[in-house]
Amino acid sequence: MRVSSEQTPIRLGDEYQGPVGDDPLAAVLAHEGDLVVGKLATDVVVTGHLHSPHGKPAADWISAVRVGNLHKGMRVTGPREFRRTLFGWKVTKPAAVSTVPLDYHLAFGGRLRSLGQGDSSDVYFSRNSAGIGWLPGASDLKNLPSKRKRDAEKWQNAQRVLPAPQFEDYQQPITSPYQHVPPEGFGPIARWWEPRVSLQGTLDAAWQAERYPDPPDDYNPRFTQSAHPDLISSRLITGHEPVVLAHCFAEEKTVTALPSMTIHAMTVFSNGTKLVMPMALGV
Repeated sequence: MRVSSEQTPIRLGDEYQGPVGDDPLAAVLAHEGDLVVGKLATDVVVTGHLHSPHGKPAADWISAVRVGNLHKGMRVTGPREFRRTLFGWKVTKPAAVSTVPLDYHLAFGGRLRSLGQGDSSDVYFSRNSAGIGWLPGASDLKNLPSKRKRDAEKWQNAQRVLPAPQFEDYQQPITSPYQHVPPEGFGPIARWWEPRVSLQGTLDAAWQAERYPDPPDDYNPRFTQSAHPDLISSRLITGHEPVVLAHCFAEEKTVTALPSMTIHAMTVFSNGTKLVMPMALGV
């Protein structure tokens, strides 16, 4: 990799996949904003489109990313469906495609609003409220008002076809809308999804009265890590690490390396004192 002659400007806020409107649970991060307190490790994020091997339409393939010792692979498919049969839910054979966007809208997840139930503030898949293929189980509906719970159960029982996720763990294929598996992807995880949201700490009245705007006492600094959990390094990446992208482009494998260089930042205080410190690679 070479240093680009045109540097990406600092992102002052989050950027999303498509319009968000008044439905934040449907939002998927394209890029998280750069203004964070700090990161304990480096986030590895891949965005764009995944391409089938040699650019020829395929029903499925394995795409993988490696940066240094960090590695993640997943199965990518064309569009497919869950269909209810006499013997339970089955997954149809995927259609052949040459590209699939890296978008958590195509990963396992969902919410009742996306399934035709109106307000979804209390029933959604906590790891990906914007995804497809998920149906809530009894534990997800237990706190609903009686009428809405009956309506939700009636609606679910009437379903015969649902879109199925196009990303999955190749060692644990998705077979049912009730299979509650973590969503697969290479992109950033929204801070209002698990497992991130539980790391922000307790944002209750006591925190607001006694500590705000400081974080809660039980705040976990790993809340700032935005990568998929499988793509958060165990330490800060320093540069020179090898980078391998397998079946991400039409070429079978792309191999390169991160630049072996260190960026420093200088702070000049009002009394003229200067402080120079190396900057860590957070994402």
